[in-house]
Order: sequence, then structure tokens, then C-alpha cells
Amino acid sequence: EFRRVLFRSIANNVLDGFDVAAISVVHREDYRFQGPVDGLRITNNVLTSRGTQLYHFDGSMAGVSVDHNQLWSDNGWLAFVAGRGVTNRLSELTAWTGFEVSGVVANPGFAGSGGRDYHLGGGSPATYTGLLTASARGAGDRPVPPSPSSAGAAPALWRRWLP
Repeated sequence: EFRRVLFRSIANNVLDGFDVAAISVVHREDYRFQGPVDGLRITNNVLTSRGTQLYHFDGSMAGVSVDHNQLWSDNGWLAFVAGRGVTNRLSELTAWTGFEVSGVVANPGFAGSGGRDYHLGGGSPATYTGLLTASARGAGDRPVPPSPSSAGAAPALWRRWLP
């Protein structure tokens, strides 16, 4: 379930258990189900998979920004990029696309993802590592962390301001 899709943004979500890819961005003339991707920003998400790649990119990605996401795939597959193939290395994904310059590949350490409990466990590498987006700002542009009592809420990925 997407918690926030605003102004072509996918931000502050936990995306887990997809059978094709957690996020697919396809922008081709012959693709029937699409809208504009210019200005699409994918940031501050935790993407996990147990059998397929996390990203699927096909076509022109001009104007698309993908960064500051935490990635974890049990089989190591990070992304499929049309014309390149599948990669399990973040450095290769970045070289191919320019995406995830500040992305992290690490098990997020959920409290109990098998039971769909996506709260972060102690010592999780995802704690306080994201960017503070406009949707997470409070009055006076001060950070407003997510409530720790919100069951199923996205992890606290709100530490730094966007440039």
C-alpha cells in the first residue's frame, strides 16, 4: 500500500513482497498503461523482495529521480534495466541509470516482516537515514517524526533536508 504518492512522488513507504518488482517505471511509446514520468521522484522508501528484482526500468528515464532508498533482496537482484539486463550491484545500477547515488543495500531489520510488522528493530540500518521531505515537515519547517505507535507505519527515514 502506498502511503504517499503526491505530485509524482513515491516517498516514505515500505514496499515488500511483489511478484514482478517493487517499483516499475516504464516510459515507451508502445506501452499502453503509462502517464508522464518527468518529475517523478522516488525517495525514502524501503524496498524488499524475496524472489525478484526491486526495480524495473524500461524506456526514457529523463526527469526521473531515484535516490535515498534502502534496498534488500534475498536473492540479491536489485534491478532490471532494459538494454542492460539484471544487476545485483548498486554501483552498476548507478552507473547504468544515475539512480541511487545515496541508496543503501542492507537488510532493514524489521521487527517481524513475516507477520507484516514493518517497525524497525533495534540497530536497524534504516533508522534516521532518509531525507526530510516536504510531506514530513511540520510547522516552522521542523522535523515531525512518524508516531512510533502507528502500526504498519513507514520507518523513521526523516533525518536530512532535501537539497
